[in-house]
Amino acid sequence: ETAVAGADALADADDARRADALADALDRLAHHGFTDGGGMAHHAPMGAEALSALGYHEQVASWVDTYNRRHDPMGARGAARDGHRARRAEGRRGDWAVLFDHLLHEQLWPDVVRAWVPRLIPGYGGAFTHGLLRTAHAVRTIDAVGSTPAARRELARALAWWAGTYTELPGRASLSGPLTLDEAIGGLPRPSTPWSPEDAGRFVHLHELHGFAGAVEDLAAPRDPDVAL
Repeated sequence: ETAVAGADALADADDARRADALADALDRLAHHGFTDGGGMAHHAPMGAEALSALGYHEQVASWVDTYNRRHDPMGARGAARDGHRARRAEGRRGDWAVLFDHLLHEQLWPDVVRAWVPRLIPGYGGAFTHGLLRTAHAVRTIDAVGSTPAARRELARALAWWAGTYTELPGRASLSGPLTLDEAIGGLPRPSTPWSPEDAGRFVHLHELHGFAGAVEDLAAPRDPDVAL
């Protein structure tokens, strides 16, 4: 019993350090929104949560401070190469953020997530999948620190980024087809001209790849989900 009590106490202390580190990180990042000055997705909330999840709670604050020194918030000097387009996109995401702020104020956060993630999943491919990624980190953050205003704000921004960059990819995977993932990939043609890393990551040319949608629709369910993951 003494050993169990000691283990529980250590776990509680670690949970408290994690909560403190993430709450502090959210405060330090309150001036950021969706993208950094160069137009790239805002990575700091995700990085801070990942560091803490790995047990490096004490390093989170210094990492966030370094991030803040190196990455301007959107709207700062040199914010974007196409300022009008960037402001228009930021405005759309801002409208989504207002909606999610309202929903998370009126409802329990797990209920909002359960209602919206299934709607957003088909459009996970937008903006290098960062909407899905930021939402996952935001859920783990709010689970750690509790439903504080700062944690709800981060979850609202994550869901708004996902909704504002929603992009459906060709084909619908019902996982009822005859092909394994390796077989489906092996049957795809390759682009005649190599894609740039940015175009590849944003999936902008997938619709041009003959047979991609069919390969997705012909996918079978994995025989062993654990191995597939």
